[in-house]
Amino acid sequence: MMDPKDNRSNPRLRRKFDDAYKRRAVELSELGDRTIAEIARELGVSADMLYRWRIEYGVTSRRITTPPPGPRSVSEVERENRELRAKLADMEVRETILKKSLGILSPAPGSGMPKWKR
Repeated sequence: MMDPKDNRSNPRLRRKFDDAYKRRAVELSELGDRTIAEIARELGVSADMLYRWRIEYGVTSRRITTPPPGPRSVSEVERENRELRAKLADMEVRETILKKSLGILSPAPGSGMPKWKR
């Protein structure tokens, strides 16, 4: 028989959490306003446990909390279009230069059949 004073077999009492508590913890972790570690600390559980609950309830990644960009003005779109066209023109010039330099630096191909030395 085990002595009740012997804590070696049960150093800490294991807490049990019901499904409602776990689901609420997972919901809090999905909001994205705090880190998972902060939420776990506030709830008194380990971050690993909260991650396990998230997997258990099918939440594998955090939702994106930044709102999608709103509509932009016509002038902003026109400015971006001009910038992109300028970058494209610059890249086309660079491509042409690279093609020419490749032609200059590469050896000229031999013409016809190879010559035999006798």
